[in-house]
Amino acid sequence: MKITNLIIMIFTSLVFSYFIPHFINLGLSEKRDTQKVRYSAVIDDFIKSTTLKDTRESRYEILKTGEIIDEARYYELLPFSYYTMLIQNNKFPQKFSHYAQNPRLIRQNIQYLSLRAISNKISYIPLYTLINTKSEFDMMEYMPFVFRFDLQNIQVIDLLTNSINLEKTEKLNDELKGLNFAYPAKQYFTNPSIRKAFDEGAFIVDNDDKIYHLKQIDGKLILKYTNIIKPDIINIIISEDLRREFYGLIVTKNDTGLIDYDYNIIDLNLSQYDPFNANLNFNISPVDKIVTITTKDNIYTKVMDLNYAKINENDFKLDKLQSKRYIKAYFLPFELKISQPSYFYKFEFVNFSKIGFCLSILMAILYFAYRLKFNSQRDIYGTAVVVIFGLYGLISTIFFKEKA
Repeated sequence: MKITNLIIMIFTSLVFSYFIPHFINLGLSEKRDTQKVRYSAVIDDFIKSTTLKDTRESRYEILKTGEIIDEARYYELLPFSYYTMLIQNNKFPQKFSHYAQNPRLIRQNIQYLSLRAISNKISYIPLYTLINTKSEFDMMEYMPFVFRFDLQNIQVIDLLTNSINLEKTEKLNDELKGLNFAYPAKQYFTNPSIRKAFDEGAFIVDNDDKIYHLKQIDGKLILKYTNIIKPDIINIIISEDLRREFYGLIVTKNDTGLIDYDYNIIDLNLSQYDPFNANLNFNISPVDKIVTITTKDNIYTKVMDLNYAKINENDFKLDKLQSKRYIKAYFLPFELKISQPSYFYKFEFVNFSKIGFCLSILMAILYFAYRLKFNSQRDIYGTAVVVIFGLYGLISTIFFKEKA
């Protein structure tokens, strides 16, 4: 066998090991009814909503009592989510009737914050933006420069000339050094959109895990040391909500909390939260604050009062996914997966199957016997490809056997 044929077979086998499992997955889709858990301050209980996969019909159940309710009752038990409709139809619960008389109180005291697990895994190009706020008109604009971390400073790169602006770089780093900033900088967190009510700048983490707050107003840099030291920071999601209760959510390997406007950490005490495998939603209403942690297997809901003291919680196990994808394990020895843990794509071999490898050996023996009997050839290399790659390798050897 020519070495070029062997290389082609190995390459083709790898390609098949990526695409064949994907095509099988398309034919063997995973099915599960959509389930959600919501907390009702009206009855101090949790409500499960289920949307059937096949019919799209929705069903609602109060978890503590098992009572089945209709959609109208479901809306009434979640008054701060559907307050506009309830007030218009005079269905707002009597328990919170004073909010119905002044809906502005509801709008002023509602806030949502969401953090998906994928956001904690993605790595971005290490060029960081800063937004300038024109205080006179409360307008926002992107500055014509970006930041880049160096071992000894934070460089300010002019986008118009694509070069380092030495004056701005020196000024920024002089201020940082005056605040005992430890180089090199580690992380930079901001909300780079101007489609928001206002901008709260960026948070920079130095080499000693100290957090600094950077803003730009009317072209002037404003830099503060927050007195917060947090090792192993995974993410800081900046909120920029008109309530101005906190700057945003800070997630580390050990804890999750909020940075308030006095630069204090409000610990949410979420030991159940795995930042890399769970989505987190934080909802604030006029009467409570609710954290919902969703994984592929369960929904954990923690209810707190307005001072972040826990008043209720629920851990709901989702129904199992209905799928026949386990069939792949009977004839595929492994699968090739492409992921992007950093700036570059990464190849991973996953879902190894002992049964699949046993079948690979059997196919290799049959392939070797066939070539020996009908072609009078001992195709050692082709047989080895089948042993290693199983079905993928068998298809490759069939395609290229004429070039042996």
